[in-house]
Amino acid sequence: MVTVESEPASYDLKSFGKDSAGRPLRYKVVIKGSQVVAVLYNTGKRVENLKFREQQFALGEYGT
Repeated sequence: MVTVESEPASYDLKSFGKDSAGRPLRYKVVIKGSQVVAVLYNTGKRVENLKFREQQFALGEYGT
């Protein structure tokens, strides 16, 4: 799930919602502008801010 937000620290379990099968969503990628600012994981008891490394590619630079 990709979300545009400004304050990733304000997330709680209720902000994750559910998928089409009614299961709780586990991951949320927070984007501000065109950069990833946070990757959040819903453990079921709390929301953790995961470490990540963003790697950007120019359109058409990386393909199969």
